[in-house]
Amino acid sequence: MKSFALRHLPCFLLCATASFASTPPNPADYNVNLHVTSSRTVWQCTQRGATPQCASQLVLNATIDGAKFELEGGIENHSGETRFESYDGFLAPGDYKAMLLSNKLKEPKVSHFVMKNYELLMPDGRLAKFQVTGQSE
Repeated sequence: MKSFALRHLPCFLLCATASFASTPPNPADYNVNLHVTSSRTVWQCTQRGATPQCASQLVLNATIDGAKFELEGGIENHSGETRFESYDGFLAPGDYKAMLLSNKLKEPKVSHFVMKNYELLMPDGRLAKFQVTGQSE
């Protein structure tokens, strides 16, 4: 019995750590109202070695505080990478809760450049990270 416990202790510790490692997001932290007016997926490919690596990204047109933005990003997978897998479809237009992750500029003196990142709380509890890639009037 002792050898069984010792052999399976690492697995038990790993499973216990994994179950406590990720706490569910607090909905109160997502205080930005983001209205998605349209969404689509786009494929982006990069050449790494002899084989191209392709992944789809989600592109949103959204209204945040009355301003119209284009955002690009996706849903985090289990390894922490932000990707949007094409088999998940696209995000339905509607209202979502978001959190402003960063609002910084490469040069603080240049206030007319926008550099913002948002995290959206999906209705199923998953998180999606997006970077603002455009703005229109």
